[in-house]
Amino acid sequence: MSDNGELQPEVLAVSEEHAIVFENFSLEETASSIDLEVQNETWQLNSLDSSVSNSSDSEEKLSISNSKQSSLPPTTCKQIEHGIILKQLVLKGISSQLMTAQAKLKSKEATCLTVSTWIGIGTRNGLVLVFDVTQNLKWFLDTLDVLGTKYSSESPDGWGNAISAMAFNSEHSRLLVGNACGHILEYDMKDGKLVRTLNDVHPPEAAILHLQFTDLPTLALLCDSGGNVFELGFKRTLGVRGVDTRCLFSGSRGEVCAIEPLRSVGQDLGAVFDFLPKWESVVVVAMATLSKILIVQIRPSTKVIYSQLLGGDGLSPPCLGWHFVAVHSQQRGRSIEPVLAYARHSELHFVQLSIDEERNRVRYHPLLRFQLDFNLRGLQWLDPRMLALLDSEQQVHVVDIKTQESIDVVDVSGVNLVKSTPFFRGLATGGNVSEALALVGTDACYNSMASCAGQLLLLCSTSLRSIGLRHWDERLDLLLSQSRPEEAIHLGLRMLNGKAKAMHGLKGTPNQRKRQLKDKEIDILNDYVERVLVPLVMQEPTMVTSGRNLKSVIELCIDVCIKLQQEALLFDQIYPRITNSEAARENFLQLLEPHFLNDRLPSVPPSIMQQFVAHYEDNGWLDTLESCIIHVDVSCLDLHQILTLSHNQGLFLAYLYVHTRALNDYVSPLEDLLKQLQGAVKLGPPYSEQDLKLGHVILVYISCCLAGRTYPVGEIDQESRVKVKHQVLTSLTCLHSKRASDDEPPYPYLRALLEFNTQELLNALSLAFEESEFVGEMGARRQQRVIDILVEIMINSSQFSPDQICSLFTFIARQISRSPRPDSIYLDPNLFQQLVDLVCSLSSKETHQVQSRFEERQQALLQLLQIKGQPSLGTEDEEQLLKQAESAKFYRVCEHIYEQRQDWEKVFECYINDTSRHGDILYFLRNVFSESSVVSDVCKIEQAVLKHIQLLVKLNATSLAVFLAVNKPTLIDVAVTALIPFPRERYRFLEAILDLATQDDVATSTAVLIDDDDYCIEQYAELMAELEPQRLASYVQLVDVIYLSRLLDICRKFSILEAEAAVLERQGEITAAYDLLLGRLQGCIQQLFVQPESWQDFETASQSIIDFCQRQASSLTEQEREKIWLTLLDELLLPQRSLKENPDASSTIISGLREVTQKVVTSIQGQISLSKVLPRLIEDPETTGGTLGDLRQLIMGLLDNYTYETTLLRISTRLLQGDVHSLLSQRYRQSRKGVVLRASRCGSCNRPLQNGRNSSITAFQCRHAFHSGCLLEEIKDCIVCQPIPTSAPPEDFTALNPEQLPVLQLTSTQLDSVAKARKGLSSAYPLTNLFE
Repeated sequence: MSDNGELQPEVLAVSEEHAIVFENFSLEETASSIDLEVQNETWQLNSLDSSVSNSSDSEEKLSISNSKQSSLPPTTCKQIEHGIILKQLVLKGISSQLMTAQAKLKSKEATCLTVSTWIGIGTRNGLVLVFDVTQNLKWFLDTLDVLGTKYSSESPDGWGNAISAMAFNSEHSRLLVGNACGHILEYDMKDGKLVRTLNDVHPPEAAILHLQFTDLPTLALLCDSGGNVFELGFKRTLGVRGVDTRCLFSGSRGEVCAIEPLRSVGQDLGAVFDFLPKWESVVVVAMATLSKILIVQIRPSTKVIYSQLLGGDGLSPPCLGWHFVAVHSQQRGRSIEPVLAYARHSELHFVQLSIDEERNRVRYHPLLRFQLDFNLRGLQWLDPRMLALLDSEQQVHVVDIKTQESIDVVDVSGVNLVKSTPFFRGLATGGNVSEALALVGTDACYNSMASCAGQLLLLCSTSLRSIGLRHWDERLDLLLSQSRPEEAIHLGLRMLNGKAKAMHGLKGTPNQRKRQLKDKEIDILNDYVERVLVPLVMQEPTMVTSGRNLKSVIELCIDVCIKLQQEALLFDQIYPRITNSEAARENFLQLLEPHFLNDRLPSVPPSIMQQFVAHYEDNGWLDTLESCIIHVDVSCLDLHQILTLSHNQGLFLAYLYVHTRALNDYVSPLEDLLKQLQGAVKLGPPYSEQDLKLGHVILVYISCCLAGRTYPVGEIDQESRVKVKHQVLTSLTCLHSKRASDDEPPYPYLRALLEFNTQELLNALSLAFEESEFVGEMGARRQQRVIDILVEIMINSSQFSPDQICSLFTFIARQISRSPRPDSIYLDPNLFQQLVDLVCSLSSKETHQVQSRFEERQQALLQLLQIKGQPSLGTEDEEQLLKQAESAKFYRVCEHIYEQRQDWEKVFECYINDTSRHGDILYFLRNVFSESSVVSDVCKIEQAVLKHIQLLVKLNATSLAVFLAVNKPTLIDVAVTALIPFPRERYRFLEAILDLATQDDVATSTAVLIDDDDYCIEQYAELMAELEPQRLASYVQLVDVIYLSRLLDICRKFSILEAEAAVLERQGEITAAYDLLLGRLQGCIQQLFVQPESWQDFETASQSIIDFCQRQASSLTEQEREKIWLTLLDELLLPQRSLKENPDASSTIISGLREVTQKVVTSIQGQISLSKVLPRLIEDPETTGGTLGDLRQLIMGLLDNYTYETTLLRISTRLLQGDVHSLLSQRYRQSRKGVVLRASRCGSCNRPLQNGRNSSITAFQCRHAFHSGCLLEEIKDCIVCQPIPTSAPPEDFTALNPEQLPVLQLTSTQLDSVAKARKGLSSAYPLTNLFE
């Protein structure tokens, strides 16, 4: 701490980098539920209400209109979600005493408030009223008896004796009273007597703004209107009471307007977390100035713990508040730590303190930051998770800290809340305060707000009000008393789900809390049924039932009972009371549907379910009924009713559900449904909607059973799973059905399913073959049997189309490829050939092939060809297979066969024909060229590449060029020749080759072999002139000079003037190029008069000649520059002169010419003198009219350009000077630094540096040192390292004559170093006092 009372900013930063969050649980079990026991007196929430509990008018009812939406983003909240949380009470016992004192004693209005186990209220005329917790007046203290009344007369507004601040100590035995004139009194609360008067404890003529006791009963803090903060240490020596004072913060360095010490006494949390011992010896206080928040430790030592800037307008006072909160950190776990909430304007911050026990120091951890949408004026903690915030509109917001949600709002704008404005303005001391402090005190209410036991106390001028949290059951009862039972029910459910806020008064273990909430919710529901539902059913309208719908009431009752798991209450008590009404009964049954479908009501009484099924059957809602049945436990169903209904109405899902779940029979319902499907299949397509549903249900059911799952949901139990799979598969593959007729074909069930949907059945079987029962030798036999049956049914049968047989072929191929052994599934060779013929012929006949189906067939055939060990693949007629594959466009099959033959030319043809594999052509060619050892094969591939060179170039010319350059550079010239009939592809290929030749990649550029570079470049340029003439002008800038003559002929051949001018420019024929561009511009101007839409050509020509003039300006003489620029200017002015004579001329042409003219004049700047340009423009009356008006834009453009360049030059010069100065300063600082030498001997002669002969020594920054005589006079760098040297003459040595120095013999290395040193920029400085 400095002498003037200012704290030194020793800020302790956070050392732990870990997240610290508020605990999710409420502290009602710890902090909030622990009563504050002091001196055998307990203050609970109800104690303040004891005197008004029987008075109905004492509570100000809060309506929904007073509630507001959440003020803390991003969470938005509706008031109905949490109910009416706050209640506002007038403490009549205290308020009546205040009004009596004002009436009889003329005590005037109240001015400040302080609360502990006592309630102290100060008044304007110096009276202090002290009440106990039962609102009985305990002490009546008159400070005028001690101070007299002279100060009251001195204050023009009568504020001289006003009580401005009060505080009780931690033992509740002393009361400090401060007034507006700066006097402080101490009273004993045991007898109400004055203990001492504190004089000279702070600067005079300053009002007391704050008085606060710390945890130590003999240590208090005060803050006055000068912005000073003082520490008051009470003592008693030999029976004499005294006080020690110390300035903690001086108002000259920033005015403190709020202080708040950390107080842990009274919060008995040590029983749970044992945190009190570590905080007993620590005293911390938070102070807020108009621009900064400080947390200062004053015991056992004084230092600043935390400092942070505060923003806000001048009317927003800073607000502070401490509370012990349960926090959780990853390193320290769960603990109770103090948290400071500080705010100003619309920002709310939270900072946690903790004690580092290893280092014995207090550290801070920033927690949260809120952004409010209102301006803050007051802040008080209600409990560890809720804050009460007072805004500038006199509204109290209760905020949940964890969710950042405003849960309730109370308007107190009409209660005349007491403010501290007179004390901040210094009305009693002549207004000797700063303007900033007076302004911030306009809405300050520090001493009129206090919180205790979850209540917020607000001091009004004639009353004391309490804003507290309602008990959870009180909130529900209030809604019921206001005839809002639905809202009470929803709020009760939110409480039960843990989503409601401010659950005040709910105590016990979690199970006990849930039991209390559940019982209360049931009571509310019973009352709701009695008062609302029954009158609606009986059609007896009352005030409660008005505006309510019977269906919505029943829906609410059902929903609540199900959420409370009170099905017995729903079906045994509520439902019997509504059965007399047909409408109510129907609504009840219909409202059960969503709960069935969501699996929230799996069990209902069978009688209710019978009525539900009958009701839906009567109304024809069969699909919905079926969906509900499969979600209900079978023990609740009438099996006869369900089976009969399912059979008659086609409810296949319900039929299967009842059989599988109730009867555990998986085969009988399948056979029954398959018989129905057989009848539909006999009639043939198109199938009815009912038949399609039946077939799909059967297929899905079979798939689920073979996979071990129940249909539609669930799993078959482990014991029955194998049995069910075997029974279902046996039933499907049975030769004949039960009670079969004589004409029944074999395998009727599989046949019917194949005819209905072959692909879906095969998919179901494919999934089933992946199960464990079809793995291994026995599994392969089962697969083989099923495949043989499928082949027997489908092959040589007219009932199945070729497409269905192709699906079978694909299925068989897939199963063979999946088998671990190729010979585990056998396929007859004749059958294989038959299937191949069918697949290929079908694919070749289809004009519009389905890509997915086509790929499946090709892949299946390819898999069979690739599998070894299949006797069916040993076909002798391979050519026939190739012919069939080519006809079907199975190019991958052809490729496989050609690869077996090593016929790479044919393989390449397959890649060419298969458009889906064009991207793999070069990869294939690279492999062939790198691995093939037969020269004939390579030659055939080269010929094939040249044959399809056009296609390869179209696919990717660059990739082809790289491939040929790396693998076959000799083919490049041949490919160029082969592309002569295809000019566009030839042009792209030449471009790729020439670009590749200019790359730095050695692997490609060195491999590019072109027999005739001149010819290729010439052909490329000619093709460019023909196909992309706009690129030729830029291309001629890149080619070598030797090709320019031929390029000039090409440009003239195709009349590309811009490219021709570029060639002439590179050849040095500047005049010819200029004339060519100028002629082109003249032609565009003439064309512009004929066709105004040719404006783009004119702009291109003008920009080309301007760029040309700018490029050549540096290489021309001044006369030549004037000639080309002025000629160009004349060519632009001449058409404007003719347009002036033509009043019908287009304004667009005139404005365009002037724009180009301005561009030329702008480009001339710096090229020729403007004195030769401006007169030429101004003195032409036919062009400009003899005035400057027409040239205004040109001249303004010149001036703007001049201003820009001047500013640019000035900034550049300033930057350059700054850099030079910075470098010089750095060099100078380096030269002034001392040097620690490496050795005490000269680095040249190896003699001691202090030999008494040499007068000076030279030391360099590399720490090498030499006798000055051992170095040449011009030496500037170390002869060893060559860094920047510094030198100084030794102070104890006298100067020696240079002639007395010995002649040194330098080595060649030293001589080279000396020669280099002569070119250096730095100089050596003699070192002074080097060895002192």
